[in-house]
Amino acid sequence: MIALLLALSGPTHAAELGMYAGASWLANDPYLYRRGMQLGVEFAPNRILSVSTLHAFHPDLEEADWTPASMAFARNVYYVPAPSKLIARNELALRMTPVRWEGERFETRVGALAGVGWVRTRDDLNALQALGDPMAEATQFQRHPSQIIGLTGELRGEHAGVRLSASQVVYIEVINSVTLEMQHARFMSVEGTMWLF
Repeated sequence: MIALLLALSGPTHAAELGMYAGASWLANDPYLYRRGMQLGVEFAPNRILSVSTLHAFHPDLEEADWTPASMAFARNVYYVPAPSKLIARNELALRMTPVRWEGERFETRVGALAGVGWVRTRDDLNALQALGDPMAEATQFQRHPSQIIGLTGELRGEHAGVRLSASQVVYIEVINSVTLEMQHARFMSVEGTMWLF
């Protein structure tokens, strides 16, 4: 399949190496805000395929990460329904952009991405009401393997561009040493791209 894509991409397009950086945020959690920065490197051997790495950091802002729904739970029932926060992501992804429009000065690329990686999470022991609990502290910080799938689009000139991406990060975490939860975190991102050659 990859050989077919390489053949369809045409022989005239030189390989490209680029960097990107921007902002990302969690779009599907009604209880937590997760906002942060991400950066990465991308190598495109042809016009359709590219391989990219990504590192994202989402700082833990304690109660400032709680949405109004979480604040209401904490105020009324002394319970926060989302005690675990994703604080970092690392990804290795294959990006395919078969849909293109080329103008005189700009080019639009639209496609999909898929990959693997890992995420780092932190359990909020205050929200769990588990301060001093050795079982909760044992799994307060964790790393989890993850799967990534998403959509991507870029508007770019010769050496720079702007990219929008929507990706779903799937992983399984352990809360309080006993509870397994599957997470489907949907991240949106806006990135500036710079192509070195």
